[in-house]
Amino acid sequence: MFLRSNRYDSKAAADQMIKFFELKKFLFGAEKLAKDIVIQDLNADDKKCLEEGCCQLLSTKDAINRSFILFLPGLRSLVPVESEARAQFYLEMRTVRKSEETQRKGIIVIIYAVGEYQDRKKGVGASVFARLATCLPIPVHGIHMCCDDFKEYVILRVGIPLLPAFVRAKFRVHLGTHMEVQYALRGFGIPAGSIPVSPTNSAPLLQNHFAWYLQAAFEDNRAHPTIQKNQSPRPTGFMGVSPAELMVRRPGEKLKNETRVTPLPGDILFG
Repeated sequence: MFLRSNRYDSKAAADQMIKFFELKKFLFGAEKLAKDIVIQDLNADDKKCLEEGCCQLLSTKDAINRSFILFLPGLRSLVPVESEARAQFYLEMRTVRKSEETQRKGIIVIIYAVGEYQDRKKGVGASVFARLATCLPIPVHGIHMCCDDFKEYVILRVGIPLLPAFVRAKFRVHLGTHMEVQYALRGFGIPAGSIPVSPTNSAPLLQNHFAWYLQAAFEDNRAHPTIQKNQSPRPTGFMGVSPAELMVRRPGEKLKNETRVTPLPGDILFG
């Protein structure tokens, strides 16, 4: 895993492995160093971050089958930064651990800070997330920063030349409305409809992420049945939709207590 993420450079892989275990010890403690992190290792705040969808694995892939990791800073939970880091660690390591193809082909990162999705914490914890990015054995082949604040856009454009060359080549900044930046992303192989934001009212569409969470909880509980006793990792539901209703949803169907009546882009995955 570490060799693949460092293009089989053994020295770089060894250095990253050391940093990875130092980070893992910092986030989860020494007793978790020799085991894979599962959902039962997360506390209530960690799970809240994971449920709310600030960081999520998208269901779509690009033309060469690379996965997308999406960050919606406007959905950051008002919990300690360490909880956000543990939730992100779990999601990204689960993604790379479950897929050898992801280890080989890498991922594309999308940071979507448009409109109401601008960072509600104003950049708090940036150093911790930067450490995550360098320590995790995930090859990142593209970073797309989307925003609608012109001042932020100028600062990012000015800062790009200061980045290391290998990061600078992967970094792109997009300025505009929801429609404009999503159209710009299509030029980089990101399929239309990939960003889980409603085209009518910009509300977050978290059904796919919710299904991913339920699947992760189910698989972790099945693999570690002794840990799950008296624990219930299942979230209570997003946007008034219960877990049971979500898993049997049909395209265009209006569920009990749900305010939205238009079909959702993610509906096709549950038809």
